[in-house]
Amino acid sequence: MRRVLPIVLLLLVSSAEVRPQWSADPRENNPICTEPQDQIAPQLSPDGTGGSIYVWLDRRNSNLYQIYAQRFDSLGHAVWTSQGIPVCQRDGTQRQVEVISDGSGGAIVTWQSFRDGIYAQRITAEGVALWETDGTLISPTLAQNPFPKAVPDGQGGAIITWADNRSGNYRIYAQRIDADGDLLWNVSGLPNGELVSVSATDGCQYPRIVANEKGGAVIVWTTENDNEIYAQTIDSTGQIRWFPPGVKVFDGAGDLSTSSLPMVLPDGESGIYVAWSDYRNNDYDVYAQRIRHDGIDMWTDNGVAVCNEPGIQRDVDVTSDSAGGAIVVWHDLRINARGVYARRVNKFGLFAWNTIPVCTLPASNAHSPSIASDMEGGAIIAWVDSRNPATQEDIYAQRLHKTDGHTVWQSGGVIISSADRKQSVPKLTSNGRGGAIIVWEDNRNAL
Repeated sequence: MRRVLPIVLLLLVSSAEVRPQWSADPRENNPICTEPQDQIAPQLSPDGTGGSIYVWLDRRNSNLYQIYAQRFDSLGHAVWTSQGIPVCQRDGTQRQVEVISDGSGGAIVTWQSFRDGIYAQRITAEGVALWETDGTLISPTLAQNPFPKAVPDGQGGAIITWADNRSGNYRIYAQRIDADGDLLWNVSGLPNGELVSVSATDGCQYPRIVANEKGGAVIVWTTENDNEIYAQTIDSTGQIRWFPPGVKVFDGAGDLSTSSLPMVLPDGESGIYVAWSDYRNNDYDVYAQRIRHDGIDMWTDNGVAVCNEPGIQRDVDVTSDSAGGAIVVWHDLRINARGVYARRVNKFGLFAWNTIPVCTLPASNAHSPSIASDMEGGAIIAWVDSRNPATQEDIYAQRLHKTDGHTVWQSGGVIISSADRKQSVPKLTSNGRGGAIIVWEDNRNAL
């Protein structure tokens, strides 16, 4: 099957704001790549000037996935070569690609080469690769699911984390790479990085990472069998700072939703917010916790209940409320009112909004929400929507106001893409001007 992927659209806060190259037609949108064969798993990062950089897995040259990238400026122009520039054309398939800003208008891309390890590449704002051809090796690993994640180190490099089973059970590792592509930690031997989950007894998986304000990062992961959530901070030199194995965010009292891995957000004070879904009350509910810079959990043990209505709540995402708190969004399967919901919690664990129904139209089957801050204390949320049977699944979006979370745009959301066939997996990032840029997989040209 052929997919045209990704597609982007800029959401405008003011209708007077002019963006001549951004398509206003939800059946058109702005194509990033329309090469034959599949393009999947799009990711995006802001470029710092109102545009974004996109990466994806691409099969245009073979049956195995390679990595390509493209940059769009704030006016909706593609900046780099049409159909994207190659990031990695290494033999073997590439997967689990991610992208972050390098702080200078470019990006750092990370991924797993299924054949031999974790790699990274830095690309300038002009689309020039700065590090080794097809990427710099961060760590050799044959782990099935390392899930590499990265954050900027504030100096043009990145801190990268992943799960690795080199010792038998999966453990969490981290490595720092500088702006020139040199590895900074554990440089005396193989580039294996620093061990983060030092004394965890269970296998560790699905790491998430956010930068802190001290040049380091906080890493969150789950345990394989015990369904626990842990967090650990690592400083700019690669040393863990909290007592091993880290702070226990959730004690495993109920299974974690496999479709709702913990999402992490910096709290602006070198701590973090964590949001997740677990089964402690015999169905999946949404919880959140704040961990202070010194590893102290600030709210109720095992988190405050963001939503524990009867029925399943899952597919959690989270963004900043621009006031030191967080806004959480999720897919809700409550009886007779399923859809997408959101709620805002302040730094003290108190709710600034009641639970907000973002989209609960019966025909919409709204799901797979993604969220970005509107930079004013509210949020923009995008989701997959099937209210129009003729086009299968479309992309819709809504903005929530900072005061009480009321919906700003039309009831049920605004249509972002209504092209034929399915659109799926929307991802958002702020455009820095109160709006957002959205990317998604699109089957409108499927053969």
